[in-house]
Amino acid sequence: MMFTSSRMKAVPKFDTSNIIDFSSMFYYCESLTTIPLLDTSNGANFVAMFSYCKSLTTIPLLDTSNGTHFGGMFSYCHSLTTIPEINTSMGNSFSSMFLDCRLLTAIPLLDTSKGTNFYRMFDTCRSLTAIPLLDTSSGTNFGHMFLNCKSLSTIPLLDTSSGTDFGSMFLNCSSLTTVPLLDTSKGTYFSGMFYNCSLLTTIPEINTSMGTVFRSMFEFCSSLTAITQITTSNGVYFNSMFKGCSSLTVIPEINTSNGVYFDSMFKDCSSLTTIPGINTSNGIS
Repeated sequence: MMFTSSRMKAVPKFDTSNIIDFSSMFYYCESLTTIPLLDTSNGANFVAMFSYCKSLTTIPLLDTSNGTHFGGMFSYCHSLTTIPEINTSMGNSFSSMFLDCRLLTAIPLLDTSKGTNFYRMFDTCRSLTAIPLLDTSSGTNFGHMFLNCKSLSTIPLLDTSSGTDFGSMFLNCSSLTTVPLLDTSKGTYFSGMFYNCSLLTTIPEINTSMGTVFRSMFEFCSSLTAITQITTSNGVYFNSMFKGCSSLTVIPEINTSNGVYFDSMFKDCSSLTTIPGINTSNGIS
C-alpha cells in the first residue's frame, strides 16, 4: 500500500524498475484520475494494484509480461471506461480483476490460458456489452464470474471442463438471451447459476451429475419455458430452485432422494400444471 490515501490527486515521479510486488500500490486512492507511465517490467504481483481508485479514468500501458497474480487489479475502478492491452500470459489468478468496473464497456483480448481462478472476474461490470474469447481450460472456479453483467446479451464459448464452482455465474444477467453449451461435468455447486436471467427462454443441456447445491439455480428466470433433463441424484439443496419461473410449463423428472432443503422450490411457477413426483423423505424445510 505504497500510496494509500483517499485525498491524493497526483502521483509523484518515482523509479519502479526494480519493483516485483505492485499489489495494492494505489489502493483506495479515491481521488486519483490518472497514473503516470510506470516501469512494471519486473512485476509479478498486481493484485489490487488500482483497487478502489474510484476516480481513475485512464490506465497507462503497463508491461505485465511477468505477472502471475491479477486478482482485483482494477476492482472498484468506477470511472474506467477502457483498459489498455495487458499481457496476462503468465497469469493464474484473475479473481475479481474487473469487479465493479461499472462503466467499462469493453475488455481487451486477454491470454488466460494458465488461469485457474475466474471467481467474480467481471462481477458488476454492468455496462459491458461483450466478452472477448477467453481460454478458461484450466479454470476451476467460475463462481460469480458474470454476476450483475446487466448489459451482456451473449457469452462466448468457454471451456469449463475443469470447473467445480458455478455458483451465481450468470446471476442478474438480465439481458442475456442465450448461454453457450458448458461442460459442467465436474461441477458440484450450482446455486443461483442463472438467477434472474429474465430473458432466457431456454438453457442448454447441463451435466449436473456431481452437483450437491441447486439452490435458486433458475430462480426468477421468468421467460424460461422448459428445462432440459438434469441429474440431481447427489443434490441436497433444492430450495427456491425454480421459484418465480412463471413461464415454465413442464419440469423434467428430478431425483431428490438425497435432498434435505426444498422450501419455495416451485413457488410462483404460475404456468406449471403438473409437478413430477419429488422424494422429500429426508426434507427438513
